[in-house]
Amino acid sequence: MKNIFFKTNAQKILRLLLEHPEELLLPSEIKKETKISRAGIHSALQELFKKGLIQRKQKGRAYIYQVQSELPALKQIKVLDSIMKLQPLVKKLNFSIEKIILFGSCSRGENIKESDIDLLIITHDKMAVKEKLDQFTKFYLKPIIKTPIEFMALEKKDPAFYTEINRGIILFEKNQE
Repeated sequence: MKNIFFKTNAQKILRLLLEHPEELLLPSEIKKETKISRAGIHSALQELFKKGLIQRKQKGRAYIYQVQSELPALKQIKVLDSIMKLQPLVKKLNFSIEKIILFGSCSRGENIKESDIDLLIITHDKMAVKEKLDQFTKFYLKPIIKTPIEFMALEKKDPAFYTEINRGIILFEKNQE
């Protein structure tokens, strides 16, 4: 799914830098991770730098690069990337869930590669959801599984957490017919 939105060299490099926002990377490190040619990397880095999406610092005779992670547009790209990564999981779970909400750093585009993915899953069948989640080990998932009644009680029990969840992104919601 990631290749749909990250096809060009510039997009692939931007994605790598977004996954490591705290790191300064050399072109050789970018080449190793992306498998893009040196010329392709040079051209893409120039394009990204000129557009103000990455910053460049000189280190000896070489340049090192880092994403401008505070740019709102780049945060939204990170959010989109997180949502796309989770689509196979959502598809696998939608048989027995009422709602899935992505919240926390991933929903705000502030996550790093090692970040947990915070999910609230509302279901009538917690065991079935736990079994499906155990099969899905691609990410550092931090699921919170609640029944609809438990979720409604959360508003009074822990209003700050309830507010944080409601600021999140709904990935799936069963139609209320």
